[in-house]
Amino acid sequence: MSAINSSFFSVETEFHGQYHIIRTKPPFVVLLVFVSCALGALLRIILKESNIPINVILCLTGVLLGVVGYFVKEFTILTEYIAKIDPILFLHMFTPAIIFTAAFEMDFYIFRKSFWQILLLSVPGFLLNFTLIGCLTYKINEYNWNWHVSMLFGIILSTTDPILSVASVKNIAVAKASPKNF
Repeated sequence: MSAINSSFFSVETEFHGQYHIIRTKPPFVVLLVFVSCALGALLRIILKESNIPINVILCLTGVLLGVVGYFVKEFTILTEYIAKIDPILFLHMFTPAIIFTAAFEMDFYIFRKSFWQILLLSVPGFLLNFTLIGCLTYKINEYNWNWHVSMLFGIILSTTDPILSVASVKNIAVAKASPKNF
């Protein structure tokens, strides 16, 4: 047991396999998750009444981190650690928080009333969207991707953001509850 613990917390710079950032910098990963969630909660509270989409704010935050990391030497170490995180690990860290946030904000009554409309619009729309993007990518891509890679690219680009989807369902609820409809 002590061999496992000592190898887990050893600080080395060589590649350790799929989740190498956990083995080399375990406190940093915990700090990254904590700071990211705290920053998201703070932005959510501050921009609650704002009409600025959260994706724009997150994009600008990422650009700001990249620019500061490029010019400030002490901050470069932090941005390099973030850049070296395995994408699958990154996805596994933040997907539960995103799904929980979207599900927590969903009004179940409105979702139940609009379920068939949502299903009839989203499933064919998704299928059409990823097929068109995949076919277009397969035909005009200069990297000569095969059919499977092009379709995977189309699927990745055509998935919907759960937070924006919940926001649109909320707008339906506001429109149905407005005084002029009574």
